[in-house]
Amino acid sequence: MPDHTQNTVGILILHPIIAPDLFSYQWAPELTHNVLTYLDSDDVARMACVGNSFQAEAERLLSRRRANWEKSLWKPDMYRRVVDADPTTTHSGQGRLQELIFWCPDRDTLDTIVTDQLCEGLLLMTSLKHLTIRLPDEPEFDVLETINSTLARCTFSLKTLYLPEYLELFPWILNQTELEIIAVYTSNYFWGFNKDKHLSCQRWLSSSPCFRNPPTFFILSREDQEINIISVFLTFSPGWSAELINDSLGRFYAIPQNITMFGLYVQTMDELDDEDILSIIRSISDHFLNIYTLLLFVGDCMIHLNPEALASALSFLTTVRDLYIEFWEKPSKDNQLAYFFDYQKLKLCKIWSEECQHPSLGYIGFPDSTYRRIDLGWHSEEPWEDFSD
Repeated sequence: MPDHTQNTVGILILHPIIAPDLFSYQWAPELTHNVLTYLDSDDVARMACVGNSFQAEAERLLSRRRANWEKSLWKPDMYRRVVDADPTTTHSGQGRLQELIFWCPDRDTLDTIVTDQLCEGLLLMTSLKHLTIRLPDEPEFDVLETINSTLARCTFSLKTLYLPEYLELFPWILNQTELEIIAVYTSNYFWGFNKDKHLSCQRWLSSSPCFRNPPTFFILSREDQEINIISVFLTFSPGWSAELINDSLGRFYAIPQNITMFGLYVQTMDELDDEDILSIIRSISDHFLNIYTLLLFVGDCMIHLNPEALASALSFLTTVRDLYIEFWEKPSKDNQLAYFFDYQKLKLCKIWSEECQHPSLGYIGFPDSTYRRIDLGWHSEEPWEDFSD
């Protein structure tokens, strides 16, 4: 008998199966409705983005679900909603929801029901442009995971976004190509938040090709119980706009007059000589009129080199009374080169105040946790509380 196990050639002929494009047909409205009712809200939202016979019914179903969602809210006082009126209807309450603010300051009220309803609402809001989520300090891990996974499935296209630092921006944020403003808020004081994490986010945002224009990124933090400090990484912030921040703060239940402290991050003092950086600082002074404290974080320890650069920046921030200078990373006490500025403090104080003719600067804190005051002629030196530990 022939051995069929050797030198056997098999030929498989594949015939293409032509499947009908079900979505290209005009389905009966009642059949379309019956199909969509079996889908979750995020799937219905995706159907509403596709130009086919399902689109109109999907939009109607989302509108009905959103209305039912608003009626059934467990904690309606936690939400603020702004709806653009639909000119095609005679009812003022109908339209696309453009803005949502979720405000839950109490950890005890952030239970499963509240979290699930928030996530359901986010999936329903396909036309959302402005989103603010305020959570209590240190929310439960399950709450964060639920919100993070929901944001990754949402179909809206945002322009402004305010989130707590506990929530993750990546990778879902890369789908938000129209973003103009990203604000991360922290309940920690200025020295307490995760600076390395936010610097990494800023670098991603400024270099990613996903955005039409790199969004303005900043950090909101607080002194005592009031959110009043803005921090920004100047070196990695192309297109950064103080005007956009000023206009958007109302969505965070904050007003520009409350911003009294600004934190600027630079790699070296020389960067303050850059025209783009000076333009940003000039815009800060134009839009935030009550900045009394400037917190300057520097990557390079040689702050005594080119002191005129900081003087140029201070000449625009004429309301600043207190200047604090800190290093990004605290050098060891044995590193004498890092503290070489100690021998030039008097010279630096005079350049930063007198030579730039700053009218109000009266206090300068140095990275070695000492300060000097103008009413003592910049001569006397005192220790100041170190917040960086």
